[in-house]
Amino acid sequence: MTRCWVYENWTLKKAILHLPECGYCNNGEGIHADKSDKNSKWHEFSTLDDGMAFVRASGYENARTCKSCLDYRIADGGLWKNQAFSIAHADKGPFIGGLRAFFEYRDLGIKDATRGKYGAHVIRAVPGMESPGGWHTHDLDFQVVYVTKGWVVFEYEGQGEHMLREGSCVLQPPGIRHREVRHSDDMELLEIISPAEFPTAEAAVP
Repeated sequence: MTRCWVYENWTLKKAILHLPECGYCNNGEGIHADKSDKNSKWHEFSTLDDGMAFVRASGYENARTCKSCLDYRIADGGLWKNQAFSIAHADKGPFIGGLRAFFEYRDLGIKDATRGKYGAHVIRAVPGMESPGGWHTHDLDFQVVYVTKGWVVFEYEGQGEHMLREGSCVLQPPGIRHREVRHSDDMELLEIISPAEFPTAEAAVP
């Protein structure tokens, strides 16, 4: 159980959730010596869930957690654990250009929700465009690919060529040399990586 405070200011229309030890909170004393309850009030809650429920119910435009002490931090009850709640809908997520000219990418919002620790996007083929088949490596910690439509052929260092088709999943170890050989025009896949941004380098043929 983690006690918390919510600073409510109905004049400024905001409700901010704080941990008691936060410098802006100071156990509900705030930072102003001449504290007044004319347009604001500190509310104490026994759990973060209760405090967050109050923040959500306030209806204020500025209703959030304190960016100094709680923003994306681990919270009792599994509120964040270093992540923000995020939803991405297909009809509101445009495909744009990215790392490869023969692919286009739809970001799923995971990068922003995890402050760049993870990333996820849908990748689809640009019809009529082929891969140059260059060997390369990625400097990252985690990369998994799951094919949702069509097929794609990858070649991996020490593993040979593999055709991934609808339902295929591959974990690409960090730094493994690989290349995209060919793909169907209707290819579409999900890629999850960590971190969200990473360097890519050309590599010699293994």
